[in-house]
Amino acid sequence: MSRKSIAYAVGAALAAPLFLAGAAHASADETPPYTVSPLKFTLRAGGRSCTVDADLYRPAGVDAQHPAPAVLATNGFGGSKSDGSTDAIGKAFASRGYVGLVYSGLGFGRSGCLITLDDPAIDGKAAAGLIDFLAGTRAADDGTKADYVTEDGTGDPRVGMIGGSY
Repeated sequence: MSRKSIAYAVGAALAAPLFLAGAAHASADETPPYTVSPLKFTLRAGGRSCTVDADLYRPAGVDAQHPAPAVLATNGFGGSKSDGSTDAIGKAFASRGYVGLVYSGLGFGRSGCLITLDDPAIDGKAAAGLIDFLAGTRAADDGTKADYVTEDGTGDPRVGMIGGSY
């Protein structure tokens, strides 16, 4: 088994309990314990203006007085924020009280710009802009702001990240 196969198998084994446990929490006729808002972000990355397509998963009861930590999630190569595994991440974390920001990586789904294979000056810069949103220091294109993410310091949101093979 190659290192890549081992890493994938380990990652799948670690993520499986999260998804399986999430499936047991809600029946088809229950309202999920979170809201989902589609958002767009226009960001400068690598000298270009790029649009990032994202969904914000906000748990019920989370607000400025009751903040929650966040998880930033993106797709694997060839996927998008809407593929089954990526949106399942947002749903699973939000149902457990985490703010989820799930986005399509640059060049995938409805996100603009070219695919650059995790270039820190482009993909990293775009992700940093999304973290700024979670810090409450920038708004989405429609004016949406996140003032309800736990901070470890001013402008320093508590954010984890998870994603696919890309």
